[in-house]
Amino acid sequence: MGRRYPLNPCDYLFFTHHTMMRSKGQSGNLPFMVMELEGGPEPDALIEAVRRTLDAHPAVRSRARLSLLWAHPYWQVRDALDRPPVEVLDLRDSPDWTRPADTLCEARLAEGWEVDRSPQVKLELYRGPRGRSRICLRWPHALMDAEGAQWFMSEVDRVGGGAAASADHLADDDDRIDVLRGRGFLNRLKLFRQGKASYRAPEGVRLDGFADGPSSGGRWRFTHRSWSGEVFSELRRRADELCPSGPAKFSRFLASSVLRALHAMFERRGLATRAYLVTLPMRARGVPERRPVPGNYLVSATLCATRESVADQRGLIADLGRQIEGYLARNEDLSNWALVWAAGHFRAWQYRWYLSQPRGLAPYASGFSFYGEIPRPIRSFLGAKVLNFWGSGSMSAPPGWNPVFSRFGDTLNLGLTWLEGFYREATATEYLDRIEAELFGRGDR
Repeated sequence: MGRRYPLNPCDYLFFTHHTMMRSKGQSGNLPFMVMELEGGPEPDALIEAVRRTLDAHPAVRSRARLSLLWAHPYWQVRDALDRPPVEVLDLRDSPDWTRPADTLCEARLAEGWEVDRSPQVKLELYRGPRGRSRICLRWPHALMDAEGAQWFMSEVDRVGGGAAASADHLADDDDRIDVLRGRGFLNRLKLFRQGKASYRAPEGVRLDGFADGPSSGGRWRFTHRSWSGEVFSELRRRADELCPSGPAKFSRFLASSVLRALHAMFERRGLATRAYLVTLPMRARGVPERRPVPGNYLVSATLCATRESVADQRGLIADLGRQIEGYLARNEDLSNWALVWAAGHFRAWQYRWYLSQPRGLAPYASGFSFYGEIPRPIRSFLGAKVLNFWGSGSMSAPPGWNPVFSRFGDTLNLGLTWLEGFYREATATEYLDRIEAELFGRGDR
């Protein structure tokens, strides 16, 4: 039968979302992270290190199955893998090797992901000239979040002999973290009711007029920008100036830039809306520092900007701070988790039906994420110097795009994955340009 690992409630949500996307011919809910390297690694060393890591973390080498009695998904470990976990692509004869690497990476993103085949990770090694290389890590969101993906890569480095890596912050794969630990059924029910009452669906957002084509079909593409050194320091100073106090200062600065860019995009197209909503994923309170590699421990605050508040960035940032403070003060992160905890009692077909309803997966104006580094940031990988490490991922349409900010040392990254067909490339580029303009205070010019 093979060893089984249950999915936590957040994993189950992403699993259902993924299978729904696949049933519509889309690639699925697939995050990815890209590691830019100098000085290696050698393909054989990477293949061996990944093999040993999969042995050390058997949940990652699993495939999804549904239980016969309850029709709930679980990860089933099998000795034999259904597909190789590492693919090597040699681009050393291509002077401008990053462009074909992007094309190949996008093509693999469009292939989709079957969760009933093992393992649940894939690493693509793109070997460029002059000792440069790139590794693209892919996985279904149902397996783990971006923090877990960083720990996975740290583990590959550790078992491959990397001196800087450490497993100190990792629990065993089968350690189940209950975010609502210590809360009885009645308290969980109260949190669930609170979460259901506080749920906000967007109103007046006409994404059909905003898009360039139908939401079905199409292929996922991505683009990426980064700001390093003094340019990143400029962004930090600007964030400190606009939001000198309050929670999640830099996240609010980034969120305000996304919201103002959205406003400009809607206004340019003459689309009237009363408010813009973005989701801000964050780690749920109650999750201990030591965590297993697999598992999602995310909740999402819904941030709102009205047509009036979006005009004043400083005032908008202050208002976002009040929204986040209220979200935490009302324990809405735990209410969010209680919602997925309750939904976790659905059978798989019931869950798919629920998410297909209008209030199941609401079409927000945009996704939005910002994540930092793990406590021991990855600076070298199997002997190679890590130059950058950023990520993005596909999500459902609408909205059909998902801007993801991430930090690597003194570099801020922005990855945007967008659904070609639903949007033209010019539309995605315009969105990125407007976000960048807002970051640097050029949005009103």
